[in-house]
Amino acid sequence: MQNDDILLNLKNEMNALLEVEALIFDILKNNKKDFLPIKQVIKKIPINNRKLININLSMNDNEIAEEISRCLGQKLILYVSQKGIYITLNVPFWHTIVNILKQKPDISINMLKKTLPLTNNDFIDALNTAIEKGCITFRITNKMTVSLLPTKKMPE
Repeated sequence: MQNDDILLNLKNEMNALLEVEALIFDILKNNKKDFLPIKQVIKKIPINNRKLININLSMNDNEIAEEISRCLGQKLILYVSQKGIYITLNVPFWHTIVNILKQKPDISINMLKKTLPLTNNDFIDALNTAIEKGCITFRITNKMTVSLLPTKKMPE
């Protein structure tokens, strides 16, 4: 009988983790974001779900990351940068850049960089990859700045 209880507890815990992952994925999609700060995501998770995974709002980002990492499967990852800890869709960063440019076309490289939590190296690599794949084009503005625009091309 004890083994049945252990299996039931494990099954309940797995279901709770999967439910929280689905909630986080929906939070990102509903906000039309590929990433959000970890605290912002946690605030949007219903309190009963936070209790299931032992997370509360008084925890610091590192404590939350440690607990929530158990919930992140194939769809989501944690990203740590100088700006903080973020929960992101598990997609290449160049894909995130293209998604942002689709929402806000014709922005400068500096403005794009400010909207992303990426390190400088990750940002430059992702931007170059998107350009190499033909997903981004650019134009020179009247103020002699470079604006980025998405192209119609979106390779996988």
